[in-house]
Amino acid sequence: MVAVALLFVNVGRLHEIVVRYTGELPIAKVLLAVGAMAVVSVAPWDRLRTAWRARPAKALALFTSALLLSLPFSYYRAGTLTLIIQFCLAVLPIVGITVAAIRNLTDLERLFRATALMVATTAGLLLAGIGVTGETRLSLVGSYDPNDLALVLATCLPFCVWCLRDRSVLWQGVGLVGLLGGLYAIVKTGSRGGFVAVAMQFLVLLVVARQAIPGWLRLSVVPALVLVVAFAPGAYRARLQSLTSLSSDYNTTELSGRQAIWTRGATYFLKRPLTGIGAGQFSVAEGRWGEEQGYVRGWQWSAPHSMYVEAAAELGLLGIGSLLAILASILQYTRRSAGIGLLQGPPDPQRATVGVALFAATLTFAVGAAFLTAAFKPVFMMLISYAIAFEAIPAAHARTPMVRTGGGRPRPLPQRGGLGSSMRPGTRGGVRGPLPGAAATRARWSGRQLPGRS
Repeated sequence: MVAVALLFVNVGRLHEIVVRYTGELPIAKVLLAVGAMAVVSVAPWDRLRTAWRARPAKALALFTSALLLSLPFSYYRAGTLTLIIQFCLAVLPIVGITVAAIRNLTDLERLFRATALMVATTAGLLLAGIGVTGETRLSLVGSYDPNDLALVLATCLPFCVWCLRDRSVLWQGVGLVGLLGGLYAIVKTGSRGGFVAVAMQFLVLLVVARQAIPGWLRLSVVPALVLVVAFAPGAYRARLQSLTSLSSDYNTTELSGRQAIWTRGATYFLKRPLTGIGAGQFSVAEGRWGEEQGYVRGWQWSAPHSMYVEAAAELGLLGIGSLLAILASILQYTRRSAGIGLLQGPPDPQRATVGVALFAATLTFAVGAAFLTAAFKPVFMMLISYAIAFEAIPAAHARTPMVRTGGGRPRPLPQRGGLGSSMRPGTRGGVRGPLPGAAATRARWSGRQLPGRS
């Protein structure tokens, strides 16, 4: 429950949409304290040790090391120190609480449903005019600008698609509302990067992982996208048309455009390739560059507008390397789990559907973040949490505690819930009996059949 609440507050920022009712209440801090107490009371240390061995977790540790290493060499150490404190006292604990809450695939699926519900709720509130700022482009008061909001919604859409295959009509409805409402909200943001990310997402779901979405949805995706573009506001269509004439777009012609910013970011990286210029200090570097060029007044201290430029310039080689390792490890593991590109298909259908959703969400984020400053965004940490738990689940199932009964051969120790539970993966509350032991569990996850077992 704490993990779901953190999802709504930290990623969805729903408390800021209804800020008139919540005021300045430190909701996230309260949830962090409650979550810490819950973790201590449950004491899931074995699961957390297993999660630590997951490749995304190790890459995240390297990313944290790059963040700490940038402090002594930062352009403005106080600013970097503030970011480090927030990352270590808020971001990493939220990741830990979320990972600790996911004991099995059923728990991960619960969070998938909660993510779809968050998208549906966010889209509904925004389209009703609650928490909306900006006259021409939809944004979220106090938190997300139009581009950031589009990235969050686009990244979470695969979980709405995943809900469409749920056996419950209620969650199918939540998934459909989240999908349609999220797409409409992305159009209202006017974000071109969000459109590119969504286009990549549906390309993956239609071509690479077709088994992830129902047949009726596959047939309706292309006509739906055509209708969305056809009936979109004229200003949005004009922004999309600018993608075909980038030579005249401000992003390629002006000093404040992305092309010029990324070029300057490359020079900042080359100045300090090992340590970077300090976490959160790209704008400071922009100010220094403008001063050196004589732009004393009216010069914009721009953000990097790309997660990859941000990590390289601010954190150096270790930062960009660990960030790419996080994305690569998630995409590789989820692709294998989903059976994408495998000749024999996925060994476990339930894990395959979960893997497809995570693969599509991560790829969507990776594409959209190429145009946004997103290395420390909550939605990125949400994906990392889901991926760490997803990779840790099979290994933890393989180490089911054993107990000897009546002098016979060891049998699994019955437990309630958790990764060592006697419930078979894929059940929804019913117990089918004890697992046949660690070796059989490993065989089941790998798709092999033990000798003598039908």
